[in-house]
Amino acid sequence: MKILIVEDERLTRESLVDSLRLRGYSDIETATDGNDALQTLDRFKPDLILSDIRMPGMDGLQLLGHIRDKGIHGVFIIISSYDSFEFAQKAVRLGAFSYMLKPIDDRELEDQLERAETSIRREQEQRNENADTGLLARKYRNLAQRQAIQKFVEEEHLNEEERWTALREADIRFEHPLYLVAKAKIDGYADPESHLSVVDQSLYAFGIANIASELMLHGGIDTYPFTQDDSIVFLLNVPVEYASSATERLETLWSHVAAQVRSHLKLTLTIGVGSLTDNIADVNDSYTQASKAAMSRIMGGGNRVYFAGSSEEKRIEATIAIDYLTEQKLLHGLEQGSKEAVRGLIRELYSPYFSRSNEFIGSLMKLNFSVAFTLFKLMHQLDTPPERFLGSELKVYRQMNQCADLSSLLSYCENMTDVCIDEIQAGRKLNPDTSMAKALAYIVEHYDQDIGLASVSEHVHMSPAYFSKQFKLKYNQNFIEFLIQFRINKAKELLKSGAYTAQEVSRMVGINDEKHFFRTFKKITGLTPGSYKKGN
Repeated sequence: MKILIVEDERLTRESLVDSLRLRGYSDIETATDGNDALQTLDRFKPDLILSDIRMPGMDGLQLLGHIRDKGIHGVFIIISSYDSFEFAQKAVRLGAFSYMLKPIDDRELEDQLERAETSIRREQEQRNENADTGLLARKYRNLAQRQAIQKFVEEEHLNEEERWTALREADIRFEHPLYLVAKAKIDGYADPESHLSVVDQSLYAFGIANIASELMLHGGIDTYPFTQDDSIVFLLNVPVEYASSATERLETLWSHVAAQVRSHLKLTLTIGVGSLTDNIADVNDSYTQASKAAMSRIMGGGNRVYFAGSSEEKRIEATIAIDYLTEQKLLHGLEQGSKEAVRGLIRELYSPYFSRSNEFIGSLMKLNFSVAFTLFKLMHQLDTPPERFLGSELKVYRQMNQCADLSSLLSYCENMTDVCIDEIQAGRKLNPDTSMAKALAYIVEHYDQDIGLASVSEHVHMSPAYFSKQFKLKYNQNFIEFLIQFRINKAKELLKSGAYTAQEVSRMVGINDEKHFFRTFKKITGLTPGSYKKGN
Protein backbone atom coordinates (compact mmCIF):
# COMPACT_ATOMS: atom_id res chain seq x y z
CA MET A 1 0.00 0.00 0.00
CA LYS A 2 1.37 3.42 -1.04
CA ILE A 3 1.02 6.09 1.66
CA LEU A 4 1.42 9.89 1.58
CA ILE A 5 1.88 11.79 4.89
CA VAL A 6 1.08 15.53 4.84
CA GLU A 7 2.26 17.17 8.06
CA ASP A 8 4.06 20.48 8.71
CA GLU A 9 5.49 19.42 12.10
CA ARG A 10 8.76 17.52 11.48
CA LEU A 11 8.70 15.40 14.66
CA THR A 12 5.10 14.29 14.09
CA ARG A 13 5.85 13.53 10.43
CA GLU A 14 8.91 11.40 11.27
CA SER A 15 7.06 9.61 14.08
CA LEU A 16 4.27 8.61 11.67
CA VAL A 17 6.82 7.31 9.15
CA ASP A 18 8.48 5.18 11.85
CA SER A 19 5.13 3.78 13.02
CA LEU A 20 4.16 2.80 9.49
CA ARG A 21 7.52 1.18 8.75
CA LEU A 22 7.20 -0.82 11.97
CA ARG A 23 4.00 -2.27 10.54
CA GLY A 24 5.71 -3.33 7.33
CA TYR A 25 4.80 -0.41 5.04
CA SER A 26 7.76 0.74 2.97
CA ASP A 27 6.29 2.75 0.05
CA ILE A 28 5.87 6.08 1.91
CA GLU A 29 6.21 9.71 0.76
CA THR A 30 5.92 12.90 2.85
CA ALA A 31 4.85 16.50 2.20
CA THR A 32 5.04 19.56 4.48
CA ASP A 33 1.77 21.26 3.41
CA GLY A 34 -1.13 21.09 0.94
CA ASN A 35 0.74 22.70 -1.97
CA ASP A 36 3.70 20.36 -1.50
CA ALA A 37 1.27 17.42 -1.40
CA LEU A 38 -0.40 18.39 -4.71
CA GLN A 39 3.02 18.48 -6.42
CA THR A 40 3.86 15.07 -4.95
CA LEU A 41 0.56 13.65 -6.25
CA ASP A 42 1.65 14.38 -9.82
CA ARG A 43 4.33 11.66 -9.57
CA PHE A 44 3.18 9.55 -6.62
CA LYS A 45 -0.25 7.91 -6.62
CA PRO A 46 -0.96 7.01 -2.98
CA ASP A 47 -3.61 4.55 -1.85
CA LEU A 48 -3.80 6.28 1.53
CA ILE A 49 -3.28 9.96 2.50
CA LEU A 50 -2.74 10.92 6.15
CA SER A 51 -3.03 14.72 6.42
CA ASP A 52 -2.90 17.27 9.21
CA ILE A 53 -5.87 19.64 9.17
CA ARG A 54 -4.08 22.89 10.10
CA MET A 55 -1.01 23.77 8.03
CA PRO A 56 0.40 26.98 6.55
CA GLY A 57 -0.54 27.75 2.96
CA MET A 58 -3.10 25.11 1.98
CA ASP A 59 -4.63 23.27 4.94
CA GLY A 60 -5.85 19.67 5.06
CA LEU A 61 -9.48 20.42 4.21
CA GLN A 62 -8.51 22.55 1.20
CA LEU A 63 -6.18 19.77 0.05
CA LEU A 64 -9.00 17.24 0.36
CA GLY A 65 -11.28 19.46 -1.74
CA HIS A 66 -8.66 19.79 -4.51
CA ILE A 67 -8.06 16.03 -4.54
CA ARG A 68 -11.76 15.26 -4.90
CA ASP A 69 -12.15 17.93 -7.62
CA LYS A 70 -9.33 16.30 -9.59
CA GLY A 71 -11.02 12.89 -9.28
CA ILE A 72 -8.00 11.36 -7.53
CA HIS A 73 -8.81 8.08 -5.83
CA GLY A 74 -7.43 7.22 -2.42
CA VAL A 75 -8.43 6.93 1.21
CA PHE A 76 -8.04 10.29 3.01
CA ILE A 77 -7.64 10.36 6.80
CA ILE A 78 -7.62 13.73 8.61
CA ILE A 79 -5.30 14.17 11.63
CA SER A 80 -5.90 17.05 14.03
CA SER A 81 -5.03 18.35 17.48
CA TYR A 82 -8.52 19.87 17.74
CA ASP A 83 -11.53 17.83 18.78
CA SER A 84 -13.90 19.98 16.72
CA PHE A 85 -17.26 18.71 15.51
CA GLU A 86 -17.29 21.43 12.84
CA PHE A 87 -13.94 20.24 11.39
CA ALA A 88 -15.00 16.62 11.49
CA GLN A 89 -18.36 17.36 9.84
CA LYS A 90 -16.75 19.33 7.03
CA ALA A 91 -14.09 16.63 6.51
CA VAL A 92 -16.74 13.92 6.18
CA ARG A 93 -18.77 16.09 3.80
CA LEU A 94 -15.69 16.47 1.58
CA GLY A 95 -15.21 12.70 1.53
CA ALA A 96 -12.67 12.03 4.30
CA PHE A 97 -12.47 8.37 5.30
CA SER A 98 -11.98 9.10 9.02
CA TYR A 99 -10.77 11.64 11.56
CA MET A 100 -7.98 10.95 14.13
CA LEU A 101 -6.88 13.12 17.05
CA LYS A 102 -3.28 13.76 18.10
CA PRO A 103 -1.45 12.19 19.83
CA ILE A 104 -2.26 9.12 17.73
CA ASP A 105 -2.91 5.92 19.69
CA ASP A 106 -1.12 2.82 18.30
CA ARG A 107 -4.24 0.66 18.48
CA GLU A 108 -6.36 3.31 16.74
CA LEU A 109 -3.73 3.73 14.01
CA GLU A 110 -3.64 -0.02 13.36
CA ASP A 111 -7.43 -0.19 13.32
CA GLN A 112 -7.59 2.69 10.82
CA LEU A 113 -4.94 1.06 8.63
CA GLU A 114 -6.85 -2.23 8.56
CA ARG A 115 -10.10 -0.39 7.73
CA ALA A 116 -8.31 1.62 5.05
CA GLU A 117 -6.86 -1.54 3.50
CA THR A 118 -10.29 -3.14 3.43
CA SER A 119 -11.78 -0.06 1.78
CA ILE A 120 -8.95 0.15 -0.77
CA ARG A 121 -9.31 -3.52 -1.60
CA ARG A 122 -13.03 -3.16 -2.20
CA GLU A 123 -12.51 -0.12 -4.42
CA GLN A 124 -9.81 -1.93 -6.39
CA GLU A 125 -12.08 -4.95 -6.87
CA GLN A 126 -14.91 -2.73 -8.10
CA ARG A 127 -12.68 -0.70 -10.46
CA ASN A 128 -11.01 -3.79 -11.89
CA GLU A 129 -13.90 -6.25 -11.92
CA ASN A 130 -13.11 -7.40 -15.46
CA ALA A 131 -9.33 -7.03 -15.19
CA ASP A 132 -6.71 -9.47 -14.01
CA THR A 133 -6.30 -8.13 -10.46
CA GLY A 134 -6.78 -11.42 -8.62
CA LEU A 135 -3.24 -11.40 -7.20
CA LEU A 136 -3.69 -8.09 -5.38
CA ALA A 137 -7.27 -8.80 -4.32
CA ARG A 138 -6.33 -12.09 -2.68
CA LYS A 139 -3.66 -10.35 -0.63
CA TYR A 140 -6.27 -8.99 1.74
CA ARG A 141 -8.15 -11.59 3.72
CA ASN A 142 -10.54 -11.03 6.58
CA LEU A 143 -10.42 -12.87 9.85
CA ALA A 144 -12.81 -15.63 8.76
CA GLN A 145 -10.61 -16.45 5.78
CA ARG A 146 -7.47 -16.54 7.92
CA GLN A 147 -9.17 -18.95 10.31
CA ALA A 148 -10.23 -21.14 7.39
CA ILE A 149 -6.67 -21.15 6.03
CA GLN A 150 -5.28 -22.02 9.49
CA LYS A 151 -7.68 -24.97 9.79
CA PHE A 152 -6.84 -26.01 6.22
CA VAL A 153 -3.11 -26.05 7.03
CA GLU A 154 -3.05 -27.41 10.59
CA GLU A 155 -5.81 -30.03 10.58
CA GLU A 156 -4.18 -33.40 10.03
CA HIS A 157 -7.25 -35.55 9.45
CA LEU A 158 -9.11 -33.60 6.76
CA ASN A 159 -9.40 -35.44 3.46
CA GLU A 160 -9.16 -33.72 0.08
CA GLU A 161 -12.91 -33.21 -0.27
CA GLU A 162 -13.21 -31.70 3.23
CA ARG A 163 -10.36 -29.31 2.47
CA TRP A 164 -11.96 -28.09 -0.76
CA THR A 165 -15.30 -27.66 1.04
CA ALA A 166 -13.69 -25.54 3.77
CA LEU A 167 -12.06 -23.32 1.11
CA ARG A 168 -15.28 -22.88 -0.87
CA GLU A 169 -17.22 -21.93 2.27
CA ALA A 170 -14.64 -19.21 2.99
CA ASP A 171 -14.75 -18.05 -0.65
CA ILE A 172 -11.06 -18.85 -1.15
CA ARG A 173 -9.93 -19.78 -4.64
CA PHE A 174 -6.37 -20.66 -5.56
CA GLU A 175 -4.91 -19.32 -8.78
CA HIS A 176 -1.96 -21.70 -9.08
CA PRO A 177 -1.59 -25.51 -8.98
CA LEU A 178 1.22 -25.83 -6.41
CA TYR A 179 1.18 -25.44 -2.61
CA LEU A 180 3.81 -25.03 0.07
CA VAL A 181 3.90 -24.08 3.76
CA ALA A 182 6.63 -21.97 5.37
CA LYS A 183 7.05 -20.96 9.00
CA ALA A 184 8.95 -17.83 10.08
CA LYS A 185 10.02 -17.87 13.75
CA ILE A 186 11.08 -14.65 15.47
CA ASP A 187 14.56 -15.23 16.94
CA GLY A 188 14.82 -14.35 20.63
CA TYR A 189 11.03 -14.38 21.12
CA ALA A 190 11.32 -16.63 24.19
CA ASP A 191 14.22 -14.65 25.67
CA PRO A 192 13.02 -12.95 28.89
CA GLU A 193 15.29 -9.99 28.13
CA SER A 194 13.40 -9.22 24.92
CA HIS A 195 10.44 -7.83 26.94
CA LEU A 196 8.06 -7.97 23.97
CA SER A 197 4.58 -6.92 25.05
CA VAL A 198 1.49 -8.55 23.57
CA VAL A 199 0.93 -5.41 21.49
CA ASP A 200 4.54 -5.46 20.26
CA GLN A 201 4.25 -9.11 19.30
CA SER A 202 1.08 -8.40 17.34
CA LEU A 203 2.65 -5.42 15.57
CA TYR A 204 5.79 -7.33 14.62
CA ALA A 205 3.76 -10.28 13.31
CA PHE A 206 1.62 -7.87 11.29
CA GLY A 207 4.73 -6.21 9.84
CA ILE A 208 6.46 -9.50 8.98
CA ALA A 209 3.34 -10.87 7.26
CA ASN A 210 2.99 -7.62 5.30
CA ILE A 211 6.62 -7.60 4.13
CA ALA A 212 6.57 -11.28 3.14
CA SER A 213 3.25 -11.01 1.31
CA GLU A 214 4.41 -8.03 -0.76
CA LEU A 215 7.72 -9.62 -1.73
CA MET A 216 6.14 -12.99 -2.54
CA LEU A 217 3.56 -11.20 -4.65
CA HIS A 218 6.39 -9.67 -6.71
CA GLY A 219 7.54 -13.25 -7.35
CA GLY A 220 4.07 -14.25 -8.56
CA ILE A 221 3.21 -16.18 -5.39
CA ASP A 222 -0.06 -15.71 -3.48
CA THR A 223 0.44 -15.69 0.28
CA TYR A 224 -2.01 -16.63 3.06
CA PRO A 225 -0.47 -15.84 6.50
CA PHE A 226 -1.64 -16.53 10.05
CA THR A 227 0.11 -16.15 13.42
CA GLN A 228 1.02 -18.93 15.85
CA ASP A 229 2.94 -18.30 19.13
CA ASP A 230 6.38 -16.98 18.10
CA SER A 231 5.77 -17.77 14.42
CA ILE A 232 4.03 -16.54 11.33
CA VAL A 233 2.85 -19.42 9.14
CA PHE A 234 2.46 -18.89 5.40
CA LEU A 235 0.48 -21.01 2.97
CA LEU A 236 1.97 -20.24 -0.44
CA ASN A 237 0.05 -20.80 -3.66
CA VAL A 238 2.88 -21.20 -6.18
CA PRO A 239 2.92 -20.90 -10.01
CA VAL A 240 3.80 -24.04 -11.96
CA GLU A 241 7.05 -22.51 -13.29
CA TYR A 242 8.55 -22.87 -9.79
CA ALA A 243 8.37 -26.67 -9.99
CA SER A 244 11.79 -27.12 -11.62
CA SER A 245 13.76 -24.72 -9.38
CA ALA A 246 11.64 -24.19 -6.26
CA THR A 247 14.43 -24.39 -3.68
CA GLU A 248 16.74 -21.85 -5.33
CA ARG A 249 13.98 -19.33 -6.14
CA LEU A 250 12.25 -19.64 -2.77
CA GLU A 251 15.55 -19.33 -0.90
CA THR A 252 16.18 -16.06 -2.73
CA LEU A 253 12.70 -14.76 -1.91
CA TRP A 254 12.80 -15.76 1.76
CA SER A 255 16.32 -14.35 2.18
CA HIS A 256 14.99 -11.07 0.81
CA VAL A 257 12.11 -11.22 3.32
CA ALA A 258 14.55 -11.79 6.19
CA ALA A 259 16.73 -8.89 5.01
CA GLN A 260 13.75 -6.50 4.84
CA VAL A 261 12.60 -7.56 8.32
CA ARG A 262 16.10 -6.93 9.69
CA SER A 263 16.21 -3.53 8.03
CA HIS A 264 12.74 -2.24 8.96
CA LEU A 265 11.80 -4.12 12.14
CA LYS A 266 15.29 -4.79 13.60
CA LEU A 267 14.43 -8.46 14.06
CA THR A 268 15.98 -11.66 12.77
CA LEU A 269 13.96 -14.62 11.53
CA THR A 270 14.51 -18.34 11.22
CA ILE A 271 12.44 -19.59 8.31
CA GLY A 272 11.48 -23.25 7.78
CA VAL A 273 10.18 -24.23 4.34
CA GLY A 274 8.18 -27.41 3.69
CA SER A 275 8.07 -29.38 0.47
CA LEU A 276 6.19 -28.27 -2.67
CA THR A 277 3.08 -30.31 -3.54
CA ASP A 278 0.32 -30.30 -6.15
CA ASN A 279 -2.10 -32.17 -3.84
CA ILE A 280 -3.97 -30.13 -1.21
CA ALA A 281 -4.30 -33.27 0.91
CA ASP A 282 -0.50 -33.06 1.43
CA VAL A 283 -0.52 -29.45 2.66
CA ASN A 284 -0.51 -30.59 6.29
CA ASP A 285 2.63 -32.67 5.57
CA SER A 286 4.31 -29.55 4.16
CA TYR A 287 3.28 -27.68 7.34
CA THR A 288 4.79 -30.40 9.55
CA GLN A 289 8.01 -30.30 7.53
CA ALA A 290 8.17 -26.49 7.76
CA SER A 291 7.69 -26.61 11.55
CA LYS A 292 10.44 -29.19 11.90
CA ALA A 293 12.76 -27.24 9.56
CA ALA A 294 12.23 -24.02 11.57
CA MET A 295 13.14 -25.93 14.73
CA SER A 296 16.57 -26.56 13.17
CA ARG A 297 17.74 -23.24 14.57
CA ILE A 298 18.20 -24.94 17.95
CA MET A 299 21.03 -27.00 16.48
CA GLY A 300 22.08 -24.92 13.46
CA GLY A 301 21.53 -21.37 14.68
CA GLY A 302 18.97 -18.69 13.86
CA ASN A 303 18.77 -15.99 11.17
CA ARG A 304 18.70 -18.63 8.42
CA VAL A 305 16.39 -20.34 5.93
CA TYR A 306 16.04 -24.12 6.40
CA PHE A 307 14.41 -26.40 3.84
CA ALA A 308 12.77 -29.70 4.74
CA GLY A 309 15.19 -32.61 4.23
CA SER A 310 14.29 -35.44 1.90
CA SER A 311 16.01 -38.23 3.85
CA GLU A 312 14.72 -40.09 6.87
CA GLU A 313 16.21 -39.21 10.23
CA LYS A 314 19.08 -41.54 11.04
CA ARG A 315 19.40 -43.60 14.18
CA ILE A 316 21.57 -41.94 16.80
CA GLU A 317 22.88 -42.88 20.19
CA ALA A 318 21.15 -40.00 21.90
CA THR A 319 18.33 -39.90 24.42
CA ILE A 320 14.81 -39.30 23.15
CA ALA A 321 13.01 -40.47 26.31
CA ILE A 322 13.90 -40.51 30.01
CA ASP A 323 14.36 -44.03 31.42
CA TYR A 324 13.24 -45.14 34.88
CA LEU A 325 16.70 -44.88 36.47
CA THR A 326 17.21 -41.30 35.28
CA GLU A 327 13.69 -40.45 36.40
CA GLN A 328 14.44 -41.72 39.91
CA LYS A 329 17.69 -39.74 39.99
CA LEU A 330 15.76 -36.62 39.02
CA LEU A 331 13.20 -37.32 41.73
CA HIS A 332 15.94 -37.77 44.31
CA GLY A 333 17.66 -34.53 43.23
CA LEU A 334 14.42 -32.57 43.36
CA GLU A 335 13.39 -33.80 46.79
CA GLN A 336 16.92 -33.34 48.18
CA GLY A 337 17.04 -29.79 46.77
CA SER A 338 20.26 -30.51 44.87
CA LYS A 339 20.22 -28.05 41.98
CA GLU A 340 23.65 -29.10 40.70
CA ALA A 341 22.69 -32.78 40.63
CA VAL A 342 19.52 -32.04 38.64
CA ARG A 343 21.39 -29.68 36.30
CA GLY A 344 23.98 -32.41 35.72
CA LEU A 345 21.27 -34.89 34.73
CA ILE A 346 19.74 -32.38 32.32
CA ARG A 347 23.15 -31.72 30.74
CA GLU A 348 23.70 -35.48 30.31
CA LEU A 349 20.39 -35.79 28.48
CA TYR A 350 21.13 -33.01 25.99
CA SER A 351 24.92 -33.34 25.59
CA PRO A 352 24.78 -35.83 22.63
CA TYR A 353 22.89 -33.29 20.53
CA PHE A 354 25.68 -30.69 20.62
CA SER A 355 27.66 -32.82 18.17
CA ARG A 356 24.72 -33.71 15.92
CA SER A 357 23.46 -32.12 12.71
CA ASN A 358 20.06 -30.56 11.99
CA GLU A 359 18.59 -33.82 10.71
CA PHE A 360 18.20 -34.99 14.33
CA ILE A 361 15.81 -32.19 15.28
CA GLY A 362 12.90 -34.66 15.46
CA SER A 363 14.67 -36.66 18.16
CA LEU A 364 15.40 -33.45 20.06
CA MET A 365 11.73 -32.48 20.02
CA LYS A 366 10.84 -35.91 21.43
CA LEU A 367 13.36 -35.42 24.22
CA ASN A 368 11.89 -31.98 24.98
CA PHE A 369 8.47 -33.56 25.36
CA SER A 370 9.86 -36.31 27.60
CA VAL A 371 11.63 -33.76 29.85
CA ALA A 372 8.50 -31.62 30.22
CA PHE A 373 6.24 -34.64 30.86
CA THR A 374 8.61 -36.23 33.40
CA LEU A 375 9.24 -33.01 35.31
CA PHE A 376 5.51 -32.32 35.67
CA LYS A 377 4.89 -35.90 36.83
CA LEU A 378 7.65 -35.74 39.46
CA MET A 379 6.53 -32.34 40.73
CA HIS A 380 3.03 -33.71 41.28
CA GLN A 381 4.55 -36.66 43.16
CA LEU A 382 6.29 -34.13 45.41
CA ASP A 383 2.98 -32.34 46.11
CA THR A 384 4.13 -29.20 44.26
CA PRO A 385 1.89 -28.78 41.19
CA PRO A 386 4.04 -26.95 38.61
CA GLU A 387 1.05 -25.48 36.73
CA ARG A 388 0.91 -22.80 39.44
CA PHE A 389 4.27 -21.27 38.49
CA LEU A 390 5.22 -22.80 35.11
CA GLY A 391 1.89 -22.85 33.30
CA SER A 392 0.67 -25.90 31.44
CA GLU A 393 2.84 -28.80 30.32
CA LEU A 394 2.10 -27.92 26.68
CA LYS A 395 3.17 -24.30 27.27
CA VAL A 396 6.51 -25.46 28.68
CA TYR A 397 7.05 -27.83 25.75
CA ARG A 398 6.34 -25.02 23.27
CA GLN A 399 8.71 -22.66 25.06
CA MET A 400 11.44 -25.31 24.93
CA ASN A 401 10.92 -25.62 21.17
CA GLN A 402 11.05 -21.83 20.81
CA CYS A 403 14.60 -21.56 22.20
CA ALA A 404 17.05 -20.04 19.74
CA ASP A 405 19.77 -22.70 20.11
CA LEU A 406 20.90 -25.67 22.21
CA SER A 407 22.69 -23.51 24.77
CA SER A 408 19.58 -21.41 25.43
CA LEU A 409 17.46 -24.60 25.56
CA LEU A 410 19.81 -26.08 28.17
CA SER A 411 19.75 -22.82 30.13
CA TYR A 412 15.94 -22.76 29.98
CA CYS A 413 15.70 -26.32 31.36
CA GLU A 414 18.22 -25.66 34.13
CA ASN A 415 16.45 -22.46 35.19
CA MET A 416 13.13 -24.30 35.15
CA THR A 417 14.39 -27.08 37.43
CA ASP A 418 15.96 -24.47 39.76
CA VAL A 419 12.56 -22.81 40.08
CA CYS A 420 10.94 -26.19 40.78
CA ILE A 421 13.41 -26.91 43.59
CA ASP A 422 12.85 -23.44 45.07
CA GLU A 423 9.08 -24.03 45.06
CA ILE A 424 9.48 -27.45 46.70
CA GLN A 425 11.66 -25.96 49.45
CA ALA A 426 9.29 -23.02 49.97
CA GLY A 427 6.34 -25.40 50.30
CA ARG A 428 8.16 -27.45 52.95
CA LYS A 429 8.97 -24.33 54.97
CA LEU A 430 5.31 -23.32 54.93
CA ASN A 431 4.00 -26.85 55.65
CA PRO A 432 6.89 -28.80 57.20
CA ASP A 433 4.75 -31.57 58.73
CA THR A 434 2.30 -32.15 55.88
CA SER A 435 4.02 -35.20 54.36
CA MET A 436 4.68 -36.88 57.70
CA ALA A 437 1.10 -36.27 58.83
CA LYS A 438 -0.07 -37.80 55.57
CA ALA A 439 2.18 -40.83 56.16
CA LEU A 440 0.91 -41.28 59.71
CA ALA A 441 -2.72 -41.11 58.54
CA TYR A 442 -1.95 -43.77 55.94
CA ILE A 443 -0.45 -46.08 58.60
CA VAL A 444 -3.47 -45.64 60.87
CA GLU A 445 -5.83 -46.50 58.02
CA HIS A 446 -3.84 -49.39 56.49
CA TYR A 447 -1.84 -50.97 59.37
CA ASP A 448 -3.92 -54.13 59.01
CA GLN A 449 -2.71 -54.59 55.41
CA ASP A 450 0.60 -55.56 53.85
CA ILE A 451 2.25 -52.12 54.05
CA GLY A 452 5.89 -51.20 54.50
CA LEU A 453 8.50 -48.51 53.88
CA ALA A 454 8.14 -48.73 50.07
CA SER A 455 4.36 -48.37 49.95
CA VAL A 456 4.14 -45.58 52.53
CA SER A 457 6.98 -43.54 50.97
CA GLU A 458 5.33 -43.95 47.57
CA HIS A 459 2.06 -42.68 49.04
CA VAL A 460 3.73 -39.41 50.13
CA HIS A 461 5.78 -39.17 46.88
CA MET A 462 9.23 -39.57 48.42
CA SER A 463 12.03 -42.01 47.84
CA PRO A 464 12.25 -44.66 50.60
CA ALA A 465 15.65 -43.40 51.82
CA TYR A 466 14.57 -39.77 52.01
CA PHE A 467 11.23 -40.64 53.64
CA SER A 468 12.94 -42.82 56.26
CA LYS A 469 15.28 -39.95 57.16
CA GLN A 470 12.46 -37.40 57.44
CA PHE A 471 10.26 -39.80 59.43
CA LYS A 472 12.97 -40.35 62.05
CA LEU A 473 13.59 -36.60 62.34
CA LYS A 474 9.89 -36.06 62.99
CA TYR A 475 9.09 -38.96 65.36
CA ASN A 476 12.53 -39.76 66.80
CA GLN A 477 12.04 -43.40 65.77
CA ASN A 478 12.74 -45.24 62.55
CA PHE A 479 9.79 -46.21 60.42
CA ILE A 480 9.99 -50.02 60.86
CA GLU A 481 10.15 -49.74 64.65
CA PHE A 482 7.23 -47.31 64.64
CA LEU A 483 5.06 -49.59 62.47
CA ILE A 484 5.81 -52.67 64.62
CA GLN A 485 5.07 -50.78 67.86
CA PHE A 486 1.82 -49.40 66.40
CA ARG A 487 0.67 -52.89 65.36
CA ILE A 488 1.53 -54.40 68.75
CA ASN A 489 -0.40 -51.61 70.54
CA LYS A 490 -3.40 -52.38 68.35
CA ALA A 491 -2.97 -56.11 69.10
CA LYS A 492 -3.01 -55.39 72.85
CA GLU A 493 -6.32 -53.53 72.49
CA LEU A 494 -7.86 -56.40 70.56
CA LEU A 495 -6.61 -59.05 72.99
CA LYS A 496 -7.93 -57.10 75.97
CA SER A 497 -11.41 -57.11 74.45
CA GLY A 498 -11.41 -60.94 74.79
CA ALA A 499 -13.33 -61.28 71.53
CA TYR A 500 -10.51 -62.68 69.38
CA THR A 501 -7.93 -65.43 69.52
CA ALA A 502 -4.22 -64.62 69.24
CA GLN A 503 -4.18 -66.09 65.71
CA GLU A 504 -7.05 -63.82 64.65
CA VAL A 505 -5.42 -60.76 66.20
CA SER A 506 -2.19 -61.50 64.34
CA ARG A 507 -3.97 -61.25 60.98
CA MET A 508 -6.05 -58.25 62.08
CA VAL A 509 -2.93 -56.13 62.71
CA GLY A 510 -1.27 -57.05 59.41
CA ILE A 511 1.16 -59.73 60.65
CA ASN A 512 0.31 -62.90 58.76
CA ASP A 513 3.18 -64.98 60.14
CA GLU A 514 1.82 -66.17 63.52
CA LYS A 515 5.19 -67.30 64.87
CA HIS A 516 6.70 -63.92 64.01
CA PHE A 517 3.75 -62.21 65.72
CA PHE A 518 4.19 -64.30 68.92
CA ARG A 519 7.95 -63.59 69.07
CA THR A 520 7.55 -59.86 68.41
CA PHE A 521 4.70 -59.48 70.92
CA LYS A 522 6.66 -61.19 73.69
CA LYS A 523 9.81 -59.19 72.90
CA ILE A 524 7.96 -55.88 73.26
CA THR A 525 5.54 -56.71 76.12
CA GLY A 526 7.42 -59.48 77.98
CA LEU A 527 4.31 -61.69 77.71
CA THR A 528 2.91 -64.12 75.18
CA PRO A 529 -0.34 -63.04 73.52
CA GLY A 530 -2.23 -65.72 75.43
CA SER A 531 -0.88 -64.59 78.84
CA TYR A 532 -1.59 -60.93 78.01
CA LYS A 533 -5.17 -61.84 77.08
CA LYS A 534 -5.68 -63.64 80.44
CA GLY A 535 -4.47 -60.54 82.25
CA ASN A 536 -1.26 -62.03 83.63
